[in-house]
Amino acid sequence: MNKKLYALFSGLLPVILLSSFLFLLSTSPVSAATMKDIFPTGYWATKGLLECSQQGCTLDDLIQTALNFVSFGMTLALFVGAPILFAYGGVMILISGGSPDKLGQGKKILTGTLIGALIVLCAYLIIKTFVSLLGISGIGGFS
Repeated sequence: MNKKLYALFSGLLPVILLSSFLFLLSTSPVSAATMKDIFPTGYWATKGLLECSQQGCTLDDLIQTALNFVSFGMTLALFVGAPILFAYGGVMILISGGSPDKLGQGKKILTGTLIGALIVLCAYLIIKTFVSLLGISGIGGFS
């Protein structure tokens, strides 16, 4: 198998398994966890990322905390990381001065940033579409 493809899937596999596990935990009818929307302004955790009630931390609180971290991570990737990397890649192309190495490096940064942002957006869209098609509204925090 191609080494790049193997590295991509070996990095994505734990993320997919963890998110699947959290999704299955959060689909119980008694769960009060809610997935925060990241559009149009992102999720900036105004009340904090950690969710614990006055009685202590329960499984629902743990699931809600994980969902908060996922939403916050997606927000950072799309609203902070991607614009910085787009600007860096563009500046690399602008100051390459005809050097094929610098030009190639700038193009590689722009391409990688675009692919990464599209992966994050497609993952969010697929999950939201899948949940709405199955009619899981109100279960696991999806509305």
